[in-house]
Amino acid sequence: ATLSYDVSDELMTYATYSEGFKSGGFNPRYLAPAPNGEAIPYDPEYVTLYEVGFKYVNDSNSLRLNGAFFMNDYEDIQVSTNPDFTGGATITQNAAQAEISGMELEFTWVPNTVFILEGGMGYLNARYDELEGDVQFSASNEFARIPEWSANLAASYIIDLDGGASITPRLDWSYKSEMQGTAENDADVVQDSFQVLNANVGFTSASGDWSANLGVTNLTDEEYLLSLIHI
Repeated sequence: ATLSYDVSDELMTYATYSEGFKSGGFNPRYLAPAPNGEAIPYDPEYVTLYEVGFKYVNDSNSLRLNGAFFMNDYEDIQVSTNPDFTGGATITQNAAQAEISGMELEFTWVPNTVFILEGGMGYLNARYDELEGDVQFSASNEFARIPEWSANLAASYIIDLDGGASITPRLDWSYKSEMQGTAENDADVVQDSFQVLNANVGFTSASGDWSANLGVTNLTDEEYLLSLIHI
């Protein structure tokens, strides 16, 4: 359910309430015999979302701002864990109640017909309210693979060529703060904060019938972890 209010022709505010769930199931993979020889099940995950925000566009349509504050209230949240009884295999367990709240802000600025600047930032506060069952980590642990801070910035510039064709160089930068690799917060699988810079050059024909792009990812050769596991 969403309620929205147009403060003016340029500014709209809204409030949203929603509910959702993720199905439960059974863990299929073990490196040691499962307790009682039976597959370990996990229950459905339920979430209630509360969000308030705004959307703004100025008179000339050259600046757009979107902002949101939100809170996700989880019950029986599903977490990838590595308990002792699986012999080192990672399984899914329900970790009881949790809350993920935060804010997001993004913008697009088009000061003229050839330059575009886009960016955004986000903040997340993820915490466990209560743990239950045989989950083998502390409620004070940080969530796995959730950065507290993230940001991105991109700039592109359209260069018109003789004959009507154009090329558009673009730079994309992104940042993520430190992340835990596992629910157990194992010290040897922590991802430090990192930045990634990508570049792209696009060509559009004079007729606009075809285009081509050439891109390079990770210009600064930043090393970061794509997946994390502790054995």
